Amino acid sequence: MDWFEGGIAEAISAAQHDDKIMTIFVYGENQESEQLSSALAAPLLAPLVPRLMALRLKQPSTELTQFAQIYPVLIVPSIYLICPKSGVALEVLAGVQSADSLLDKISKVLKAREELATQCPTVSPAGEVVSTPLTSEMDTAGDGMASTEENSVETCTEFSVSNGEATSMEDKVKRAQRLIEAVRQGKAEAQKAEEQRKEIERREAMKNLQKIRREMEDREIKNFVEERNKEREEEKRYKAQLQEQIRQDRLERQQKFAAHREPVKADEQKRRREALEKQEETQRLRAQNASSANILFRMPDGSTVTHLFEAETPFIEVRQYIADAKRLSGSFNLALNFPRKVFKPDCDQKTLRDLSLAPSAVLLVIARTQPGRGAAGGAGGGAVTAWRNIWDIIVLPFTLAMGFFTSFFAALFPSTTPPAAVASRPQQEASMPNTPPGVASATPHDAPGASRARVPGTGSSLRQRKPYERSGNIHRLNTDNDDSDENNTWNGNSTQQM
Repeated sequence: MDWFEGGIAEAISAAQHDDKIMTIFVYGENQESEQLSSALAAPLLAPLVPRLMALRLKQPSTELTQFAQIYPVLIVPSIYLICPKSGVALEVLAGVQSADSLLDKISKVLKAREELATQCPTVSPAGEVVSTPLTSEMDTAGDGMASTEENSVETCTEFSVSNGEATSMEDKVKRAQRLIEAVRQGKAEAQKAEEQRKEIERREAMKNLQKIRREMEDREIKNFVEERNKEREEEKRYKAQLQEQIRQDRLERQQKFAAHREPVKADEQKRRREALEKQEETQRLRAQNASSANILFRMPDGSTVTHLFEAETPFIEVRQYIADAKRLSGSFNLALNFPRKVFKPDCDQKTLRDLSLAPSAVLLVIARTQPGRGAAGGAGGGAVTAWRNIWDIIVLPFTLAMGFFTSFFAALFPSTTPPAAVASRPQQEASMPNTPPGVASATPHDAPGASRARVPGTGSSLRQRKPYERSGNIHRLNTDNDDSDENNTWNGNSTQQM
């Protein structure tokens, strides 16, 4: 296709001068425009090029805007075939067209124009008949405005002037514009009616769709509720079955336990008895086979002494050894911690093997409480105690008076260390019973390492104190207050024992 390079006015002038049909190609930047442009450039249309004045208008552009004010542009791309003399659009080819289709339609337009020219010849300047533009109609499929040969003839006779008056080009253009406007309004009304019909159909379709959707939702909710109720019933039934099964299993276990409890208990007791007998037999065999006995003595203060004895050594020698080793002059007992057993004097003549102390054993040294002086009096101890009580009652007023005066003079003449207290210390130590070192005594205040000493001959509470005193693994703190708190002990982990 040979495209004209000038403007629209120049193209119209050239088309009128050469009597060629104006071919306006409206295109844009899309794939359909490229396809239609390729079809126009096909060699098949080369014979039609001399009879056409081809002009291209791109969307968007100023020329296309001016062109659209006269000829409505409905579809891009499209081809307008316009008569150069009357300005009437003979054919509008909308959309993508093939080269064969373009050849066929353009050839028909050219042939119809030739026939129209022969049937409706133009008059002289004072002519009586004027050729009128061809009407074109756009089909519903969007193929553009189609004109036929019969419509062109009818239009020509309809707009012919019977009185023979010549119409100017301006009247022709105005008449063509009115015709195009009428066609445009008709199409707009038809399009509006079609849109209304489609809107009504769309609303009906939406109503039906919403109704179907509500029905589906109601059905889904109903199915969900039914499934949920079914699941709950199944879960409840399963829980009931599970609880019944648990109850049956528990009952069976109780029955089995009740049935086997007595035999199992008897078997367990039998096994324990056999294990104990076996252990005793093993110890007895070890004691019989052992030639020596390693004895560990644990003293009341926590210290230990270890010595190796012959298995045939009498127990009296063991007692004598620990008494000599620790200088225990008082009475004490030897005992086993586990099993608990205290060795009495009747065991002194038995050997260590006979007492199951071989090959090794741990003996605890336990001090025995000394009997009071009242008990040493035999049958007359009660009478002596009675006379001593009477004597204490008689002497009590004098003792109290002496203590009062002593305290009074001690307050007037203070002394850091009374001589009487220092002098009475050796006498007090001599008067104390011979308690073995490391053996706990029966009285808490007269134990070894006691920190208090009362001054003889006075009722005063003047005492000589140490910071602390020790009895075995227990340390007792001393304070200046003479109250019951002095008996509190500390067990080494910052806690106080009463």
